[in-house]
Amino acid sequence: MKGAYESRVPWNLFKKIVEFGDQELKPADGPHEVDMGTSIPGQTDLRGAIFDNTYYDFNPDNGDRYDDNKGCVVLGTPIDNKTVDAIYNLPIGDEQLKELYKGLIFAVPAGSGLISVTAETVGTKELRVKIGSNAALSFSLTSCETVKIPYTVSEPSYVYLYAGEADVVLARGSSTTELEESCVRIYSYKWEPAEATGIQETLIDRNLESAKDNHWYTLDGKKLNGRPTKKGVYIKDKTKVVVE
Repeated sequence: MKGAYESRVPWNLFKKIVEFGDQELKPADGPHEVDMGTSIPGQTDLRGAIFDNTYYDFNPDNGDRYDDNKGCVVLGTPIDNKTVDAIYNLPIGDEQLKELYKGLIFAVPAGSGLISVTAETVGTKELRVKIGSNAALSFSLTSCETVKIPYTVSEPSYVYLYAGEADVVLARGSSTTELEESCVRIYSYKWEPAEATGIQETLIDRNLESAKDNHWYTLDGKKLNGRPTKKGVYIKDKTKVVVE
């Protein structure tokens, strides 16, 4: 396929042609934020495109598009969770992925982190977020809001942002206009690693009398019955205490 483009006008005028299947998404090394209003350089036909380490595959016939005026991407194609469960580990460029999935994908490293998505939902559509093999979460956002999703994955994983169909039934006599305009608008997303947890060394206190408390632990996490009587280093309310 690449050779065919390289040998034909006008594609042979390009200095470099990269096959879509050669592209990949790599987890960011540190906090990474993507603003849809600035990360998509005048691109309106997002069918298998990658910008700012984010994969987009849209179906314009269903209303999927980039809204330059609002600075967001609009998802009108509803994808059910079973479909995403079936393709979640497929590589970018896989034909089945391109056929079945419409939405956004980015990658996160192994470990714990926090994903924030600023979006709004219209009509019967809801925002769906699937992180690796974890079950997808659903959000109905009647105004532009930011949802924060903590997670843990054991290996580098893809994150899927897509539109789902909410279980909503219109009352008799209701207008279908809202249904026709149903969509999810995504303005930005942010990934950041989780803050370090556990015991934090905030103070070395050599005065046992100033640390009168029953919440004492050894360094390996074993809780003691009251204040220690032997010399050593202990933990008292997440603070290291040296008993002399």
